[in-house]
Amino acid sequence: MGFINSLKDEIKFLFSGKGMPYEKVCLTVAMIISVFLSVLLAGNFAKDAPVIVIDLDNSKYSRELVGQINSSEYMKVKAVINVATNPEELFYRDEADAVIYLPQGLEKNFYNGDAAPVGIFYDNSNTAQTADIKVAMNELLAINNAMRSGTSGGLTLNDRNLFNPAGSTSNTQTQGFLFFFGSMFFVFATIGMVPRLRLTKQLDKILLDGTPWDLLGRILPYSACMVVSFFFGLAILRVWGDLVFSGRVVDFLLIQILYAVMLGMLSVLIGWTASNPGIASSRMILFIPGGFILGGVTSPLSHLSPWVVTASHIFPLTWLYHFTRDIIQRGATLSQISSEIGAFMIYVALVAILLSLRFNTKRNDLIKSRQEETLQGIHLPDDSAEVLVKNILVPTDGSGQAFKALLQAIDIAEAWGARITLLMCVKIEEDIAAFEQVSLGGYIPSELNAAAYEFLNELRQVVPNEIETKIRVEVGEPAEEIVNAAKDYDLIVMGNRGFGGMDAESFGSVAKFVQENCGKPVIFAKGMPGDWDDENNFLGGKFK
Repeated sequence: MGFINSLKDEIKFLFSGKGMPYEKVCLTVAMIISVFLSVLLAGNFAKDAPVIVIDLDNSKYSRELVGQINSSEYMKVKAVINVATNPEELFYRDEADAVIYLPQGLEKNFYNGDAAPVGIFYDNSNTAQTADIKVAMNELLAINNAMRSGTSGGLTLNDRNLFNPAGSTSNTQTQGFLFFFGSMFFVFATIGMVPRLRLTKQLDKILLDGTPWDLLGRILPYSACMVVSFFFGLAILRVWGDLVFSGRVVDFLLIQILYAVMLGMLSVLIGWTASNPGIASSRMILFIPGGFILGGVTSPLSHLSPWVVTASHIFPLTWLYHFTRDIIQRGATLSQISSEIGAFMIYVALVAILLSLRFNTKRNDLIKSRQEETLQGIHLPDDSAEVLVKNILVPTDGSGQAFKALLQAIDIAEAWGARITLLMCVKIEEDIAAFEQVSLGGYIPSELNAAAYEFLNELRQVVPNEIETKIRVEVGEPAEEIVNAAKDYDLIVMGNRGFGGMDAESFGSVAKFVQENCGKPVIFAKGMPGDWDDENNFLGGKFK
């Protein structure tokens, strides 16, 4: 093929829209990294890191010390508690980066020249988030000690790292990468699902005959694989590394199942409009990397602005990292983080609602498109308004064209959710001899009506069960009876010949009369069905 021709061919494909739009993706990535993240990650130190103070001394000096802590550029006192409290529970839901403990007798010991210990507990689930707090606390205690007149005693800092005391990467970064890459490849597997179904001609059937649950059923196998892979990775970290799983496994399993299903729904939703799976895959960048960057794995939450931390919850991985820290590292139960669980359930529900709305919107669009297709070639009266088909009248005389009209009416009824009424007209002068009419005084023999109803009941078996079907028999001229009956219906579907076999130019006489006098939309079926010959003989089946 040659180098130049290969180059030209690949450039043509690159900009054709048939694969991943890399020319757009590469620019998007450059913009996000260079501009967006430079704003979000502008700080590389803890700014107003949240701390909670347990002040059991509750003295004038301890309150002054709390004020000094709150005045630090690195810390912000989120709450002061004056009763004994388990400090570990104060870290749940990322409420604090550190808990400072001021024991009873602090003021007395400080001014009497005795040792006045101050305890501090650090959340070491991210080893980088407490470094600035440690520096600030040491400086604050040194300043207070320098202001004392005595040389002995004074404030001392007793610290303790919680939830990852050894600073193990198995308990922090490795987990973060495990969930990031697992989620990323899960999205690659599911985000092209709808484009694939569209290309294989399966999507229309799902939209018309199914529900959003059908799509959810297709997501579940992938979700199960991802959950198994996550626990397989955690098991390796537990056996091979030094992972500490502090919470209950069943609690984290429930969260993982919810997360996997939610991520699958979100993936399908975002990839829906892509023309092919390749283009859909490029959209992964829109909602997976953001949670990895802003979810507290690559950068401590205290290094981010509060609005960034709040906004990061639009990314699904942010939620998973929250639950990882609370359940795996801090040992919280579901009841202890119930507010966070409730917020996550709202997030899951919103994704499910959006997917259902997308499904129903596309379903309605498809139905409308098919409705428009079924009404092509329809004869509309000049003064008619927009067609709304709920009741369809199908006149029949047993001919092949009348049977073809019924088949066309079935397609329309399925597209519109309409009802069908089969109409047969009994023409007395043709069906009963003249002397019989006189002797019967205009009475129609019951056998004649019974035969008409028997034929219509047999014909009704052609109509699918889900379409409501009625039968109707009228006595008189077919053309007039059809026009009179049409007043009760939205659409008439009939053959353009038959009903006596007389021709009037290209139309049968009955069809021409109905067209000119009906006042309702009419569709005329032309030609014979495949199982009828040109002489109007049925070739086989139950109508022979």
